[in-house]
Amino acid sequence: MKTDKFWKVRPFMNRILNGCCLQAAIEYVSIDEQMIPLTGACQFRQYVPLKPNPVSIKIFVLASADVIVLDFETYQGAKTLGLQVPDSEGLGLVALVIKRLSETLHAGTKCVVIGSLQPYKLWITC
Repeated sequence: MKTDKFWKVRPFMNRILNGCCLQAAIEYVSIDEQMIPLTGACQFRQYVPLKPNPVSIKIFVLASADVIVLDFETYQGAKTLGLQVPDSEGLGLVALVIKRLSETLHAGTKCVVIGSLQPYKLWITC
């Protein structure tokens, strides 16, 4: 059984991700979620009724203060993300996302997690 639900487009996504990771080290970053509208049928789409486009694909994004994407992870289910992150037993979705996206941060980077990922601001210093 394939655990990566994006296996068909993974090579394309990895090329984009490699370009994102080549960005210069940035002092302040944030982790948030982005919703990409999708009307097609797929098993990993999300339905959020209060959004302008209620059916979407959820992507967790690590971005700079200038809104430059530095890293991202597509949501395929909490269990799938748990398989990708080492030492993830007992962690919730928010902790898994933070742990996964903070793997690519440089030493001294300050990160804030805001929005629906966290009801309060959480500062992380690497």
